[in-house]
Amino acid sequence: MKKAYRTYLPLILLLFIAATKPSSYINELTAKQKAGKDIYTKGIGSSNVKITANMSGVNVPATIMPCMNCHNAKGTGNPEGGITPPNITWQALTKNYDVKRQDGETRPPYTEKSLRKVITTGIDPAGNALHSAMPKYNMTRQDIDNLIAYLKVIDTDQGVGISQGRIKMGFALPDAESTKKNATIKKLVQAYTNEVNQSGGIYNRKIEIEFYSKNTLEKEDDIFMLTGFNDTYNATNRTTPTLLSHSKKLVSSSLDTKNTFYIYPSLMSQSLALVTYSNKRLKQKGSSPTILYYGNTFQKQVAQNMEAKLVNEFNLSPFTSEINESNLEDIVQNNAIRDDQALYFIGPYHIGNKLLTALDNIKKRPYIYLPGSIASLDVLNAPQPFKDNIFIGYPTWISKRAASGEKLYKTLKEKYALDAKWKNSQLDALIMLLTIEESLKRSGQNLNQELFHGELEGLYEFSTGFIQPITFAPNKHIGSTTMYITNFDSNKNRMKLIATVNSSERRHE
Repeated sequence: MKKAYRTYLPLILLLFIAATKPSSYINELTAKQKAGKDIYTKGIGSSNVKITANMSGVNVPATIMPCMNCHNAKGTGNPEGGITPPNITWQALTKNYDVKRQDGETRPPYTEKSLRKVITTGIDPAGNALHSAMPKYNMTRQDIDNLIAYLKVIDTDQGVGISQGRIKMGFALPDAESTKKNATIKKLVQAYTNEVNQSGGIYNRKIEIEFYSKNTLEKEDDIFMLTGFNDTYNATNRTTPTLLSHSKKLVSSSLDTKNTFYIYPSLMSQSLALVTYSNKRLKQKGSSPTILYYGNTFQKQVAQNMEAKLVNEFNLSPFTSEINESNLEDIVQNNAIRDDQALYFIGPYHIGNKLLTALDNIKKRPYIYLPGSIASLDVLNAPQPFKDNIFIGYPTWISKRAASGEKLYKTLKEKYALDAKWKNSQLDALIMLLTIEESLKRSGQNLNQELFHGELEGLYEFSTGFIQPITFAPNKHIGSTTMYITNFDSNKNRMKLIATVNSSERRHE
């Protein structure tokens, strides 16, 4: 008897483990289920016959009205506009008793046959018509069968890019092509994820990173989320659930997308915050500031928006001009540039320092303002009379780094021999990764994309150790809105923090 007990004990334990294993853990979806998921989430079928949705007699592409829009990722329904779409998980559809609908009618359990009928005709098993808000879908028999195959596992599907042992993310590198900066950021990200994975990952899931430097990924449907230094991919692909990005250039429609989050304000808003600060500081009514930008489409757009803000909010008429090597000397001679007035510079340091030298030669000393995220000056080598006149705005500042953040970066730098160049960009990558890690941990072991989105959106005063605490909310997808204004400290021969301003987001396109 004892021998038999010992023989069956391992089997009993295995059965117990299987019984207690969280139901949300499933094997990878089959090819049929994956095809059904494409229909459910994107409205895209597996054949050349495109799926359409019929609403009040009008056919529209199903890509505009995929099932997930109303029934959510888990199939349980999103209440909206007084309508609560029903739970369409297989378990709910096939309950072995009559189900009472919201309109008071009842229906018997669905079968595969009656489910095919209701999807295409809007008539349930009892002969009742569905609510008029529910489209009737036109699709092939194969697509219907694939969709039903997915509905049978939808409540246990954790989403793309996630399985029992891994979480896969896409990371956008800063430059479009292969560069040393990209290699440096990539090495930092790999160092961080290696440390997380060696310590057990996120609830025993290892983080996998797919790097990309353009707007496309090789395996789009295998990515849990995106992060990094580019948000244009997410702006054109609705299928990626969540993106946490560094910062936009402009405030655009993707800022309104509920799935897109940013660490910092847009570069446009950072620049306009500098305009607000400079005018409060100088208080020169009726003066004519100068805006000089280097020949770049985005920098020109920043200059135009700065000009509009000066005109509309401060009743000032600035002198605005493109600046380059060939016209620099002519520009500094322009009478619009005068002492004790604001000069906004948007360009690279090699042009900026030539500009300062040329102004110094004719003893013109305007106050120089530049947004540090898109413009730069070699302040240490600037003409001495100008050093106190230079004001640079940044979305973060070194004095806001905590000891914990510096210690983390130092540990990674020494252990993985990280390059000392592009430190600020490396820290920005760490900020994004730490924010994601925290949200993943808060989501718990039964992670899915909706849970993760909710936890990210609910972050409040989360400290990364590098910038002021990050706060997101349903109506606030920018983690930090503070701009730090710096000026040169002649005694210590370095830039110093002199003021902070709020950078509010507005549409500037």
